[in-house]
Amino acid sequence: STTSNVNGLITIKIGNGDTYDHFEDIDWSDGPYFLQTEIDPEGGINYTINGTTQFLSVPYALHALTATSISGDLNETDPLYSLSSAASISNDDIINWNNKLEVEKDSSNTNEIQHISKTGSIVTLSKNGGSFVDSVNVYKSGRHIEVSNMEINYSPKYKIGDYHQGGIIFWVDPSGDHGLIISTEEAGEQQPVIWGDDTLDLNFEQSTWSGAFNTEAIVTLQDGLTAAILCDEYEKDGYSDWFLPSVVEWNLIYNNIWIINKTLEADNNPDTKAISGHHYWTSNEYDYEDAYSIDIKEGEFDWINKTEDCLVRAIREF
Repeated sequence: STTSNVNGLITIKIGNGDTYDHFEDIDWSDGPYFLQTEIDPEGGINYTINGTTQFLSVPYALHALTATSISGDLNETDPLYSLSSAASISNDDIINWNNKLEVEKDSSNTNEIQHISKTGSIVTLSKNGGSFVDSVNVYKSGRHIEVSNMEINYSPKYKIGDYHQGGIIFWVDPSGDHGLIISTEEAGEQQPVIWGDDTLDLNFEQSTWSGAFNTEAIVTLQDGLTAAILCDEYEKDGYSDWFLPSVVEWNLIYNNIWIINKTLEADNNPDTKAISGHHYWTSNEYDYEDAYSIDIKEGEFDWINKTEDCLVRAIREF
């Protein structure tokens, strides 16, 4: 609290008093800074008079940035300069630089050039430079890539047609570490089955490429023995995160159907079955009555009534 003079002027010294922070801790180089004032003429906390003023430099403060005069020797105290190469440059170094060689003395500006070469594991330097044996002859050049004897070899961790985590890989991402798997058999013992109720319009935002998204939306609105529910309840080799493929995922399967079926046929396992049925359900509906299926023999998609029976294959991500 303070009291004005007879002219109504209040004078206070900024930086005094008790506060949770300190005026001297302000980093003035991180400005600009402003002073905000709020006043209650009655001495309470009902502030009705307020204003904001920027802190500005006064002429004497600006003059303090410069020196009027300097006398005596100046000693460099910058620690970064002291650690640099420039700190050790002497007058002799300057003289030597000014007298550096400007003209080739032996009339050849290429005779000092050396060439390095490698044959097998022998590294040789030209012009009597000698040679040595490179003991490291295989170089890693990235994920699943190695350079051996000047040849680049790529060995992806997984590839299409591999058995993996309960099924056959039918798509692998560029890293070679992740992809999509199709089941080695039809999902569920009762096959074929219906897609769902032909009077039910799911009316959800479908994905043409994510069967997992579509399957989750379908099973929340349907029950009974349907294609999506068969995939959602399917389990193989301890994996239970299967879903009904979308039209895009079925297209990837069809593009690699030869590799997939060759792997399945070579398995000689009575529980595995080649993908050879006529129509398989996708997880995409056409309208409230129809849903898309794929004719696996022709690779064509068509919409048929949801209450008709089609085969079902489940897929999962890894």
